Amino acid sequence: MLLEKQSARSLGRSPDIAQPRGRVGENALANSGAAIQPTEQRDAYSLREFAARHGISISHLFDLIRDGQGPRIMKVGRRSLISVEAAADWRREREVCRG
Repeated sequence: MLLEKQSARSLGRSPDIAQPRGRVGENALANSGAAIQPTEQRDAYSLREFAARHGISISHLFDLIRDGQGPRIMKVGRRSLISVEAAADWRREREVCRG
């Protein structure tokens, strides 16, 4: 507490006024109790999530889709999503059997 008062004085603030620590809202979502599903348990990925998860750029994913070599896409409203099953099928199609 003494250190806080000294640093408050050095900044020209009154030491008796509580100053916020850290960035405001830094852990607001984490502390709100909102359930966030980990990526591994999701039923579908956004195009950006899919690209990041598979280590490709979003522009490369768009090129694959344009060329008919991308994963199956489902439309949900205005969003384009890739189901976990479509992602697994796409990966399986790209596996190379060497024998």
